[in-house]
Amino acid sequence: MEITAPADAAVVHHGSVEVRGLVHPRRARVLVLGRPVHVARGEFRAVVPLRVGANLIDVGASARGAAPSWNALRVTREALVTLPDLIGATRDDAIAQLDALGLRSEVQEEGDLLDELLGGDWIVCATRPPAGNELPRGAGVHLTAAKAC
Repeated sequence: MEITAPADAAVVHHGSVEVRGLVHPRRARVLVLGRPVHVARGEFRAVVPLRVGANLIDVGASARGAAPSWNALRVTREALVTLPDLIGATRDDAIAQLDALGLRSEVQEEGDLLDELLGGDWIVCATRPPAGNELPRGAGVHLTAAKAC
């Protein structure tokens, strides 16, 4: 048995993955996660649902007169989050929103001594990447903040 996709230790962003492979003899019986899978001309494929985080997918093949073959794939589903529009939010509110989404904040405060002496909140003037981008949890977001944008 040869598993052709996905690669072991693959990282994906979707809720499922298609497991594909080849078996010999061509009429071998294949199980993916303990369920029979259709085999045609020695090729098999099965769509496997994934939960967020690490997933272990076992694949087995057997045929009359041949030793059974087993393999296991590790597939990690990484959840993506959409970066909200933080422009105009206070620095502290923006950091709290990013923390709640599982994103790291990297803040660059721009201004001069007068800005330090003046009261008021630091306001987010720009983000990198911009709002709307999809990021994996744990990714960093650069915030540029100032007293006035």
